[in-house]
Amino acid sequence: MQKNNPYDKIAAVYDFPLMQYVYWWEHKRALFDLQPVIGPCARILDIGCATGKFAKKLRGAHPHINVTLLDASANMIERSKKACPFAKALCKKFLHAHLPQKSYDLITIIDALYCLENPKKAIETCAQLLALYGYLYIIAPQSENFLHKILIAYTKLFPTEKTSVHIPAKEIECTAKESGLLLIKKYKKYGQWFLLFQKH
Repeated sequence: MQKNNPYDKIAAVYDFPLMQYVYWWEHKRALFDLQPVIGPCARILDIGCATGKFAKKLRGAHPHINVTLLDASANMIERSKKACPFAKALCKKFLHAHLPQKSYDLITIIDALYCLENPKKAIETCAQLLALYGYLYIIAPQSENFLHKILIAYTKLFPTEKTSVHIPAKEIECTAKESGLLLIKKYKKYGQWFLLFQKH
């Protein structure tokens, strides 16, 4: 757990409609993309879960899944516990969480890869945590886009984004491939990349 995590300060307003509007369509796309790949009793890890909104929607669509939530913000995790009493919630930095290998059928990183201290290492670790034929689903900003580069530079002014590390989709793909993950779906929409990988 990170002391004085900048996301602790915004946890109380994170679920306000204005804050959640940007995530509504991402969650809608994610639920659609993941519908065919989630099996009964699937073991799912949601990295950077924030207040648990996506996990709650996922459980609503798939009532028998087993969910683990992970976030480095204590305040976010406390709110996610209330939203998702069915889930196991961990307040840890992902790369220091020491999670069991080959234990998950699906790992989701919804607009949170850049929040992790080392995105490439995070992808490599996800590959180790996935069971054979498990899936990794990532939504990430189009950081290679010129306008997004300007926006990212601007967001660096905010405490929550000062330590963010954005990597382009090609780098995500290369790291995943080197880690034994096969890209099975990729598209961009509304300034975001949507990528689905499967472990082989």
